Amino acid sequence: MFRNELRFGRRAGLLAALSTSAALLLATLMPQNVQPTLAAPNFQAPYACGQTWTATHHLGSRALHFDYSPPEQEIGKRILASANGTVSVAGSTSTGRTVKISHSGGYETLYTHLSSINVAVGQTVTRGQVLGVVGSSGTDHVHLHYEQRLNGAPVAVVFDGVLIDTFDYSRRVTSNNC
Repeated sequence: MFRNELRFGRRAGLLAALSTSAALLLATLMPQNVQPTLAAPNFQAPYACGQTWTATHHLGSRALHFDYSPPEQEIGKRILASANGTVSVAGSTSTGRTVKISHSGGYETLYTHLSSINVAVGQTVTRGQVLGVVGSSGTDHVHLHYEQRLNGAPVAVVFDGVLIDTFDYSRRVTSNNC
């Protein structure tokens, strides 16, 4: 009987020591003074209400490319703000004509390869406002390159609270940006 109690006591001591070590390790690895971010804006698809575009992605990227079908009807389609915000970039960049909007909570949206831009830096925009027209600037075919970012880093794209799964190569997305 004494041997079993001794074994149990050693195991309990070992578990206590492991638990304490794990807690100390986690406390050391956890970032200090982390500020919670605000909830993401209720992003909507960046094109007119009721339109359905095909979203594709580059392998390993969170950015989406939107193509309208049939392609010959894609030229001239208006690109809309996904959420309210302030324009922080509006002009030519290394990826073509680009608009970037800063939203609440450190979120941003990026729209590139536009053929024309209808907004200016510093301008306040509302969800559904025309930002520009889809094009092929900085690339070899007409499409919209779209990203959602948090604190400057791309994040998974969510429209109307629904994750647009980037593990699917392509997905048809109908806009509720009304």
